[in-house]
Amino acid sequence: MRLKMLISDKLKSFDFTYAEKEIVKYFLNQKEEIARQSTREISKRLYCSPSSIIRLCQKLGFTGFEEFKEMYVEELHYLNSNFSDINPSIPFMTEDNIQTISNKMCSLYHEIIDDTHSLLDHDMLRKALNLLKNNKNIYIISSGSQNDLALTFRDKMARIGKHVNVYQSIDEPYYEACYLNKGDACFILISYTGETQNCIRMANKLNERNIDFITITSFGTNTLSSLSRCVLHVSTREKIRNNLGTFSMNLSTLYLLDLFYSMYFSLNYKENKKKKIKIADEYENFTSSLIRDTNNDLIK
Repeated sequence: MRLKMLISDKLKSFDFTYAEKEIVKYFLNQKEEIARQSTREISKRLYCSPSSIIRLCQKLGFTGFEEFKEMYVEELHYLNSNFSDINPSIPFMTEDNIQTISNKMCSLYHEIIDDTHSLLDHDMLRKALNLLKNNKNIYIISSGSQNDLALTFRDKMARIGKHVNVYQSIDEPYYEACYLNKGDACFILISYTGETQNCIRMANKLNERNIDFITITSFGTNTLSSLSRCVLHVSTREKIRNNLGTFSMNLSTLYLLDLFYSMYFSLNYKENKKKKIKIADEYENFTSSLIRDTNNDLIK
């Protein structure tokens, strides 16, 4: 199983030989400049063989230098965009007053949304919408606070007549997947690391059964994204453990789920708007009729 890591982190943390460290140091120093370089050119500068560079890239999990170069430069472009001086993992400090904290959190939220939006692949977004539209039901597997966000999405979709189930454990959806046919349901698997075992096991079962699913996960390579044909990325600046609160993952997930709802709503805008208002009015009348009243003075 591959542990989800950014390439930059791999270059700084893997156990390399002395010769490999020289190549790694070159990659880290050159950054985007390697996009215009070949193994032959780099090998001349470092006095090593082109095959040594290729073997290092394979050690990092790539087929060769070209794949490594493409993904490394893409990652660097992402990491250099959108965010200013605010640390998404630790956005405020002990000496910050209330006004400073509020300003920093406001900036952080703007940057998280901009960051998530920059990661959107519109072809993938269209594919996700078609999957939601062409399946009778939507099943979501998530955990923690993302589960609460999924419940909010479920309630919104229910108001326009689309059935959504939200699961924290794998048992029930796994059993259901064993008997589902294509078109019965589209799953949404939510995992920041892309290494959540429940989601990975579920993805394998869904692929085996040819059931559609959408993955929401971090930018970069991970096991879950490699199993998925429809992947949408959340903002990937927040450390898994060393953070003050999962601000980034929560807001990114909320944005993507709200985007799903909005896109689905727009497929039949006028009808969905009419249904939503009608159901809201009916529900208000229904709840008001449940107010308990009595003429019995003994229990008033």
